[in-house]
Amino acid sequence: MTDTNKSIQNYLNELTAELAGQDPALVQDALYDAEQHFIAALGDPANDQTSISDIIEKYGPAKDIAQYYCDIEASVDFALHGARERSPQKDRFAFFTILKDASAYQAIAFSILSLPLGILYFAWTVWVGVISLGASLLIVGMPFFLLYLKSMSYFSLFEGRLIENMLGERMPRRPFLTRHYEDKPMKERISLLIKNRRVWSSALYLALKLPLGMAVFTLGAIPALMSFALILSPIVDPLLHSLDPTFTIDIDFYWAPLSIPAGILGLVVTLHLTKFLAKLQANLAKSMLV
Repeated sequence: MTDTNKSIQNYLNELTAELAGQDPALVQDALYDAEQHFIAALGDPANDQTSISDIIEKYGPAKDIAQYYCDIEASVDFALHGARERSPQKDRFAFFTILKDASAYQAIAFSILSLPLGILYFAWTVWVGVISLGASLLIVGMPFFLLYLKSMSYFSLFEGRLIENMLGERMPRRPFLTRHYEDKPMKERISLLIKNRRVWSSALYLALKLPLGMAVFTLGAIPALMSFALILSPIVDPLLHSLDPTFTIDIDFYWAPLSIPAGILGLVVTLHLTKFLAKLQANLAKSMLV
């Protein structure tokens, strides 16, 4: 390891220590930004006579940078979620208040997206990952296997952004591979990728996304659609029969006093279940993609 790389690594270690106890996703973002800044500064012709120590000093002490990221995180969290309630008031109808909870409907939307995304991720894992792994025994397959390993950084970033925006779980906003990786020879890049735990945990998550997507789609999206159909049965039933007169399911208008409450109850239960499953999936993603 050169003196430059050692200085950068020492600073990153110090920054990690200053951010101890913070969200791992925040730590990843801070480390990525710092390393990218140092690499960009070293590559700038205007800094040919500037040492890495001067670049690090200009960037700022690790303690100050850590405090800056913590302040920014608090500001962004307040802008997105507002002030956190310390002690929510008890409500006799708390079970039904989920009907006005926007995050529950976002969980339903996430459950709908989970199945097609799971199919896409699984196809990428099988057709590119597994096949290129076998072909990598030959020289011709090595670039494709390298492409697959490198793609884990971008797939995990995409999935993380989706989870944060739809489920509210803080995920990394930067990829885990920096530009420093691109400057290395192919053999060293392959070695770094193979030794990177995040590459393999991301690949495993992508493979698991299909069964997870099928589960949350079956338990979340389908019951939600059925509940909406019951609630809107006075409209949906005539519409379906106008499109297909042979449609065998009949929910006539006089069933509305039963079908509408049943649909509302089914929707409430589905929202609670889907929100719980979405939280579990977000926690799983956090443990495997961060």
